[in-house]
Amino acid sequence: MLTSERKQELDERRKRWGRDNPIRLYSQKDLQCRYHSVAEHRQTIARLRDLAVFLAYLGALYHAHGASLYGNDLPKFVAGTFIRFWPLKDIPLSSTKAECAPTVDHDVPLSFFRDMFMQERLSACEWLYLLVSFYKAVTIAKFEDGFLSERRDGVSYKQNRPTSAYQKRGIVLSTQSVQGYEQFQCLAEKYLDECANANYTCPRCLLAIRK
Repeated sequence: MLTSERKQELDERRKRWGRDNPIRLYSQKDLQCRYHSVAEHRQTIARLRDLAVFLAYLGALYHAHGASLYGNDLPKFVAGTFIRFWPLKDIPLSSTKAECAPTVDHDVPLSFFRDMFMQERLSACEWLYLLVSFYKAVTIAKFEDGFLSERRDGVSYKQNRPTSAYQKRGIVLSTQSVQGYEQFQCLAEKYLDECANANYTCPRCLLAIRK
């Protein structure tokens, strides 16, 4: 229950914040380039696990209220903002040509996660499986991104993408980045069984599932 005393405390916090300097936060982009050890992979899996719990919770809200409350804006937010910008979750993958004007591509477009969110109410364990298996932010060359966008035989792979899209457009991932990603996936498999046996249903469970 929110008491009148607590309301006054919060009001006072707002007043003090206006007088004091706001907290300054600095980017930790350097951390995203250091996924080479088991310990760092474990941290990434923990972040994805937290993301999966929140996705399950948001999915429960969406499927309980549907378009009557959120319309299409919640699925768009989930894919385009919530998943895309969840911090420090990317395992570096890159093509062999990535040094040529690099750009970031999602091997599985984020619209896949949007559509899964809309079509089915998924558990946290199911979300974790999808994220570990299919979320891949890949650094490719700008001209390779053009290969995905251009239409060949009436087909473009920029939006709706089969699993063989990179192969068909001649995009080859570097051996080093693939080895690091495979190490991450092997470790993540161990956590999927743990997730399946736990009650990951809402954000209140976050403290309970942390090691």
